Amino acid sequence: GINAEYGGNSNILTYLRDVSKFLRWKQESFPAQFSPDETDIINGREWQGLASLSKSACFYNRGMITGFTEVLWQETINNQLQGEGWSHIPTVSMVPPQIPPGTTR
Repeated sequence: GINAEYGGNSNILTYLRDVSKFLRWKQESFPAQFSPDETDIINGREWQGLASLSKSACFYNRGMITGFTEVLWQETINNQLQGEGWSHIPTVSMVPPQIPPGTTR
């Protein structure tokens, strides 16, 4: 298995998990950037195939990272607040709130 393949190195396994999670999110959000074979590699968690992904599949920009960060942040908030018994969990956003000009503190 993957543990034996990487000698149980938890750092490598953590990085592979993180890259895999980003690629799965990106594949769902931007499917046109992936070939059917690349989709199979990502969905099948075929670690050896990561090196064969195209430039398009590996491309990312600030907007993608922001979107993915919001997903991770929302997951964390959901877990924390559900654990505290909240029934309504707010939606996170990295977009600053708009404060009308002239608003006093």
